[in-house]
Order: sequence, then C-alpha cells, then structure tokens
Amino acid sequence: MKRNKKAFTLIELLVVVLIIGILAAVAVPQYQKAVEKSRATEALTLLKALRDQQQLCLLEHGQDDDTCTCGQGDGSGNDLFSLANIEIDGEPDDDCNDFFCGPSTKDFAFGIDEFQVGARRKPWGEKYTLSFNLESQEIFCENYDDNTNWCQVLGIRE
Repeated sequence: MKRNKKAFTLIELLVVVLIIGILAAVAVPQYQKAVEKSRATEALTLLKALRDQQQLCLLEHGQDDDTCTCGQGDGSGNDLFSLANIEIDGEPDDDCNDFFCGPSTKDFAFGIDEFQVGARRKPWGEKYTLSFNLESQEIFCENYDDNTNWCQVLGIRE
C-alpha cells in the first residue's frame, strides 16, 4: 500500500516557526528605530519653528528688554509661548518642570527660554531630550536610556 503525504511534519513546522522568529528578532528593533527617527524628525521640525519665532521675538524686542522675555510666560499653564507668538497644539505637560512647561504633543513636551528651545521625549527620563541652542545654532541630544543610545540612533550629537 502506498501512502500519499498530505501534511507537514512537526520538524517542518518547527523550522518555519524558527525562521519566522529569527526574522522578527532582526526586524522589530529596526522598525522601532525607524519609528523613533520619524518622531524625532517631527520634534526637530517644531524646534526649528520655535527657534525662528524666538529669534523674531528677540529681534523685535531685544534681549535686554524687560517687557518681553521671549519665553514661555509665567509657567502657570497660561500664556505659554504667547510673547513669541508660538503655537503648538496641545496642553502643557502634566509632568511640568521649570523649562519644559510648554505645550505638548503626544510624544514631546516643549520648552523655550532666551537661550534655547527644547523638546523632551515623553515620558520624562526614559528616552532623550533634544535642544536647539540659539547662540551656537546647534542641536544637542541628551540620552536617558541605558539600553539604547537614542542620540546615536538619531545621529545627533550628545
């Protein structure tokens, strides 16, 4: 009697599952890095807009003018960024501290003063902070993650 082979053997199924597992182990970290790069690009775009508005405010009022600090207001959640006519959709971050009391998006809280504009990755202290120094015109990154150097992944100097 001749038998027709109509099913996969257990070994064949295990090999397929193993191959899929190996591919997933390689692809998922690369996907996470690509997603984080796109989020950081959005934050950098907003930082550059904040920088431009801050520079316009300083040109209009001067850095030594007491009537305009070109900052984020009184830090109470009201009139943030109003002196520099800067608008980012979103309420102030709940975890507001000194510099990062500005409006926040889903992924970042923003801050501004006369020397720099910054974007802090939410939740605070888990990934990184980006800042744009207004004097040197350089973008800096501060990494908080012990497992991944996000500044290196994003290609921004620490």
